[in-house]
Formats: sequence, structure tokens, C-alpha cells
Amino acid sequence: MRAKVAAQGELLREVSGSDGGLLPMARRVRSGDPNNIEAQAARIYWRRVFGDVGFRRGADALENGLDQNRHLDYGYTILRAAVARAICAAGLHPSIGLRHHNRYDAFCLASDLMEPFRPIIDRRVAYWIRENDPSTPLDGAAKKWLIRAVTMRYLVNREERTLTDILSSVTVSLAAVMAGKEKSLLLPKVIEPCQEDSISPRTGACG
Repeated sequence: MRAKVAAQGELLREVSGSDGGLLPMARRVRSGDPNNIEAQAARIYWRRVFGDVGFRRGADALENGLDQNRHLDYGYTILRAAVARAICAAGLHPSIGLRHHNRYDAFCLASDLMEPFRPIIDRRVAYWIRENDPSTPLDGAAKKWLIRAVTMRYLVNREERTLTDILSSVTVSLAAVMAGKEKSLLLPKVIEPCQEDSISPRTGACG
């Protein structure tokens, strides 16, 4: 949760110029999130990330019609599948979760480990919505734009890496923690896209 809130703060700082107070909030997250920092951060985050104070995220919002929730859900599905593959490759069972528990969900662990990486999808959606009305169809062009979130390369600790490689490192680290070989999970602090697509105004950091 700490990594997720921090990543949300970094994205807010990129798209709006301010982290909205999320970076200090991330440092206050404790095991199990007893102070419900995740929910507090979400209330700030979703109002600002798309520049739309009226945007809502959640089950009730999904029933209200055509908006960027459809893009988020599609992107999260792609991300979750990528995380699940990395989990299996690391020799872990994707249905045995850490925080998510659902007897009908075969990928609870994927739901756990994808949390810090959700802002990767949020970022793609934010830039897409800047150029396209949220009510337009989730067509092939939009899906291609979102799929790029898991196929493009990222800069992590000054190294250019694929998301597959990053997820592999995280899942291998988790396996080591669960085996008692390591004490803490290795999570990247900042994940920066190496190369921007034409729709985005920024220029990537990698050559």
C-alpha cells in the first residue's frame, strides 16, 4: 500500500504539478493499513488524476455509463494477467493472496502485487482522456494505447527494463521473503517510461 500511494503521488505530480499530499501520506502507511491511508489517498487521487473533480471510481460509478472507468478496467485486466504470469514463473501460486482473499478468485496474489503498478495504467488512461472524450468507444486504438503500458520499457534505478522484467524481480523477491531468505519485498520506488508515444506531451528519459 505504501508503494501504491507513493506511485499515485508521483503520477499526480507529473500530470497536475502537485502530489496532492500523497507522498507524505505514503510514508505514514503501516502494516495492514490500520489508519486506512489507502482510502484517504484514493479520495484525493481520483479527483485530480484526470483533472475531473466529478470523476468517481468504484462499483457504483461503473454503472453510471460511459467514462474512463472502462479504460481503467481494461488496462487493469491486462496488468493483472502480466502479474499472474510473473507469479507463476516465480513458482508461487496466484490464488494464495496476501491481502486479497476470495475463494472464487484464482488470482488473489496477482491482485495484491499489481497494486503498486496500477498508476502505470492510470497514467496511460489520463493521457488518452486528455485527447479523447471518455464517452468515445473503447475501440482498437484505445486498447492498443493501453496495451502499450505493459509492453513499453521503463527506467528503474537508472536501468532500462521491460515491465515483465520488473514484475519478475518483484515476484522472485516475494518468493525469497516467503522462504525466509529475505526480510523485505523489493519494489521499485519510481517507474518512469523510457519512450513516450505521440499522444503524450513529454519526452521519455531513455534513448
